[in-house]
Amino acid sequence: MHEWIGLIAGALSNIAFLPQLYETYHNPQAKGLALGMCLLNFISFFLWMLYGAFISSLPVFLTNVIGVILCGVLCFLKLSGRIRNKQ
Repeated sequence: MHEWIGLIAGALSNIAFLPQLYETYHNPQAKGLALGMCLLNFISFFLWMLYGAFISSLPVFLTNVIGVILCGVLCFLKLSGRIRNKQ
């Protein structure tokens, strides 16, 4: 039962990224998105993913793998928008 709670909590945390990802994809400037926050979230998700692997916790590992992917895409979009704005 506790694993299901972890999976649901992780899924909701990742779903919370989707509106920002959608907005950043359709508005490449992403002026309202701080790059520092994006990079810190990416590092945080990555470290939680490693921790989940070390303690063999599927909910912690799986939800943070998804978080790394979503946050990585978000950081990429933010950085690519900044590069396009400078050209």
